[in-house]
This record gives sequence, C-alpha cells and structure tokens, in this order.
Amino acid sequence: TLAPRTRKTVTLSRGFSVLCRNRVYCLTLLGFFLANISSAQGDSFLSVRMINELGGTEADMGLAFFLAALSEVPVLVLYQTTRRRFRISLRYLMSLSAFVYALKPLLLGLAGSPTTLIMISMLNSLGFGIYVTAVVDFILETVDEQYLSTGQLLFSAIGMGLGAMIGNAFGGITADRIGAGNTMICFSIFGIIGSLIILF
Repeated sequence: TLAPRTRKTVTLSRGFSVLCRNRVYCLTLLGFFLANISSAQGDSFLSVRMINELGGTEADMGLAFFLAALSEVPVLVLYQTTRRRFRISLRYLMSLSAFVYALKPLLLGLAGSPTTLIMISMLNSLGFGIYVTAVVDFILETVDEQYLSTGQLLFSAIGMGLGAMIGNAFGGITADRIGAGNTMICFSIFGIIGSLIILF
C-alpha cells in the first residue's frame, strides 16, 4: 500500500501574502470589487426604483427576480461547452461579466417603466451567470494548487462581499440625496472601470 501523502499546511496569512504577489489575480480581484460596488445598486435598490419611482407592484418585483434567476440557467449549463468550442479567453469573459455588472444598474437607472426593468433584470445571465462559472476556471488557472481555497475565499470575501457592502452603504447615502435611479447611473462607473482593469 502507498503511504499517505502529507500536505504542507497553508495558513490564511501565508496564502494572502502569496496571492498579493500574483499581479493578474490582484487586478482581477480589484476589478470585481469595483464591479460589485456597481452591482449592489441594481440588486439592493431595484424595489425602490420599481415601486417608489416607477409605480410598479410587488408582482412586478417577483417577476423580475424570477426572470433574473431563470436567465442564468442556460449560461450555467452551456458555459463549459461554449468556452471550449469557441476557445474564449477567460480574461474577456471576466471583463464582460464585470461590464454587465455596470451596464445593468445603468440601464435600470435610465429605464422608464416597470416592464423595462423586468426585461433588464435578465442581464443577470451575462453578469452573475458568467461570473460564478468563469471565476472557478480563473482561479484554477492563475493560482497555485495549494492556495486555491484561499484564492476562492478572498474572491468571495473581498470581490463580492466587501464590494457589495461598500456599494450598499454609500449607495444608500447617495440614494437619499438624488434618488435610486440617479444613484444607479452614477455608480455604474465603478463597474466600467473594473471591467477595463480586468481586460487590460
């Protein structure tokens, strides 16, 4: 029988130190941190925009959330096949996802009716739908095997969690002053910057 392999224990601080020296990883993490500041506006203030500003109903909100989730399914199912067939670069996919994170709140802020908001909600397919699949491949390709869990942890905690927290906090303050729709438009710039950082 083979002797069991021993693995060197990787602490969070050690993993963080190593990943901080990974330029591609850090820039992509920064890009999605900024993109999630934008995305938080569309996620958190959609009901304010829908009901308070455009006169929609709770039923409209339910339909928007349903179609947003449903639109992600084809992307999740076809992602691997499509990427292999057309040999799409991960950098372009990640940049596209971050750009859609900015585009969605921008369009939500410009929309003039609940029906338009419902249709725009389906952009989740190209935003979160691509992100949740592409980020796994990205980490596998750019992070050493022993630091994979740390790489995933930091992307979830900083890229998504901290970005959304900051976006919600400052978005709420801004929305009090200029309204949810205008806040969505203004904050979309963070995602646009994020997508460019990832791309270049």
